[in-house]
Amino acid sequence: MENLLKWNSLRRECSIWRINPKDVLPEAPKLFSDTFVLMYSRQMSILAMAASSAALGLATREDVVAFHKKVLQAAVKLQDLTRSLMLKQGTYIRPPFIPTPDKVDFVEKQQFLNAFFGKKRALTVVEITHLFLNVQTNAIGKALITGFGQIAKSEEVKQFLKRGKQIAQKHMEIFSGYLLKEDLPAPMSWDAAVMDFTSSIFSDKLMMFLTSAMIAAGVGNHGMGMAASPRKDLGFQYASLIPEIALYAEDGANIMIKNGWMEEPLQADDKDQLMDS
Repeated sequence: MENLLKWNSLRRECSIWRINPKDVLPEAPKLFSDTFVLMYSRQMSILAMAASSAALGLATREDVVAFHKKVLQAAVKLQDLTRSLMLKQGTYIRPPFIPTPDKVDFVEKQQFLNAFFGKKRALTVVEITHLFLNVQTNAIGKALITGFGQIAKSEEVKQFLKRGKQIAQKHMEIFSGYLLKEDLPAPMSWDAAVMDFTSSIFSDKLMMFLTSAMIAAGVGNHGMGMAASPRKDLGFQYASLIPEIALYAEDGANIMIKNGWMEEPLQADDKDQLMDS
């Protein structure tokens, strides 16, 4: 109960929760289970930690540095509270456990990198970590857009979300396959966490924004997985899936642009255009 109270207090503190009232119907029934909300909050805290860490490495203005430090601290606190609460509830999904080795081994053959022909070597712990993360991210994304698809008003948005559900399921099956072949557990799906509510709760604008955030997370996770996987078959698998997500992200951006939902970021001056004016 103490952790739950702290988590609710943190939600009120974080500006990310201050959403335009036009985009949410607070009195509507729940669309997702409480456990899924905790898991989704953990996923968002991971994204916030990654973004703020990158910003802290680039920012120079003291006020900007202070801002990202505050965001990072809030994200770490949210991660700690959700993890602690889920551990106490018994709902925390633990990653695969690998025994601690007795000694350090060094790679002796180039076969360590190859995995297209012949017997494949066992997955490294880093490769397992990224496979697990990608299954988990796609499982969360699939449940999220399934719920959003139930309540979306626009048929165009509904079809976009339905396509995203199919992509997420495909990627889950591919990455889970690698783990199951090694007799390792794959993360559970969250399909049962979506309630059967179909009336409006969130605006299509908000749902497209949150879906775009999950797509960006998927592209980033695939990229990290590719960079951290020495086995060539894994690297090529990630590389083959990234264009599919990128195209899906572009189609989502086109829907947002069409409806006037995408805020234009700051851009560098077009010097040629200025010279011609």
